[in-house]
Amino acid sequence: MTPAFRRRRLGRGPAVLILLVAGASLLVTTLGTWVSAPVAGTLGTETVSVGGAAAAPVVPSVALVVLAAALALGLSGWVVRMLAAVLAALAGAAALVAVLAFLQDPATPAQAAAGELIGVREISGEPAVTALPYLALAVAAVILILGIALPFLVGQWGRVGRRYERGSDPAAVDAVAPGPRAPGPIATPAAGSARTARMDDWDALSRGEDPSEEADR
Repeated sequence: MTPAFRRRRLGRGPAVLILLVAGASLLVTTLGTWVSAPVAGTLGTETVSVGGAAAAPVVPSVALVVLAAALALGLSGWVVRMLAAVLAALAGAAALVAVLAFLQDPATPAQAAAGELIGVREISGEPAVTALPYLALAVAAVILILGIALPFLVGQWGRVGRRYERGSDPAAVDAVAPGPRAPGPIATPAAGSARTARMDDWDALSRGEDPSEEADR
């Protein structure tokens, strides 16, 4: 594997960020209306709207799983990272299947909403699908592709916190380890004693005493 190819590989930070954004985006798409349909009520024609959480209940749960997998991917060891990648791929596949099932039959959730509104599971026109389920479909595909690619990437990432381990940085080890002393004068006990004696002599002279008399004693 050439160094240029390694530089083009997806790193830990970008992979975690992409997975977090994808999971959050998938969750946001379920907060809006996915389908609406006219319903003939007692007071005239009404419109029922169905959100993503009701139209495809699996998708919000899958989005939370993706967010959890992204956190595990960034903070755990190699084995857990592999499991998180597989979990992200399975979550993307589950969301993809759920959204496709809704797009094939958007009338069923609209009829269920009509039943709650007027007591009869019937709609009086064609259901209108918004752009949100198609956006959710695209995000689910991205999660699936990323989950499939991650097992080939996690082995290239270093362990979290390795740079802070003791002995991992040769420069830090060299700075801490004792090395040879620089050449220079080394004070000996004799030299220190002579210096102290001279200082005592100066002190005696400052007091008006003769240090030679003390030495003769």
